[in-house]
Amino acid sequence: MEIVPPNHAVPNSINLLIGTTSGTVSDIQAPYNIDVLDISEAAETPGIDLRIFFTNILRFDKLFFGAHYNGRATHYVEVQVFNFVTNQWEVYAAVSFGYGMDFQYLEICDSAEHIKDAEVWVRFVHPLLGVVPDNLYVDYVALVR
Repeated sequence: MEIVPPNHAVPNSINLLIGTTSGTVSDIQAPYNIDVLDISEAAETPGIDLRIFFTNILRFDKLFFGAHYNGRATHYVEVQVFNFVTNQWEVYAAVSFGYGMDFQYLEICDSAEHIKDAEVWVRFVHPLLGVVPDNLYVDYVALVR
């Protein structure tokens, strides 16, 4: 089990554009607990679009998250960070079907391009047509310096 990383920042807000959930940002601010953000896919493309917002960020080196995808074996959820220089989402990882929570540290070498006005945007997106009984569970998301 991973420990909570030192010098980490947790998100301040979330916006679920596509999919459904009864969770809140507090569900992804602490790891290894019973609180998770449970997101059901919508029957559209993309099937999930979850935006996660961090504020008061001056620098970071890594993105740390825990997620579990309970869906089709051929489907996946991309983990993306917005690049304010190119105005595009950049893919850093994918969460595929699995049997448990997958915790990952992702190196972000060009973090200055991902910060604007001390904000960082992270997105979990299911880029394919969603299947209604499929779910994404997110336990924790943090930026690490």
